[in-house]
Amino acid sequence: MIENLNVGLQVTGLGMALVFLTLFICMLVIILLNRLFQAQSAAPEATRAPALAAVPAAPVVTGEEAAAIAVAIALQQRKAKPEAPSIVSRPTGEEIVGGVMIVKPIVPAPWSGAARKDN
Repeated sequence: MIENLNVGLQVTGLGMALVFLTLFICMLVIILLNRLFQAQSAAPEATRAPALAAVPAAPVVTGEEAAAIAVAIALQQRKAKPEAPSIVSRPTGEEIVGGVMIVKPIVPAPWSGAARKDN
């Protein structure tokens, strides 16, 4: 029995070592790809920077304009939003009809009760 335990521990250790080795290799590949593509993307940014300077600045919105926009949006939402329906009371004696669902019991498989026989 001790031999089986030793073999199990060896297989477990080997499996864990392979997993960590694979993770380490994946980490190295990611680092190499990151360095490769960062070097290529850094050069085009330098050529694009002067072109961005020609873009005009966005118009400045004052506080009063922002408040007016917010009020207009709120009024439009209130106008477009329907009122919540009120609770409808039903007359006494009226029942809500529903269906009945029968749940079939789970029957175990015929072989599930068979015992495992070791020689």
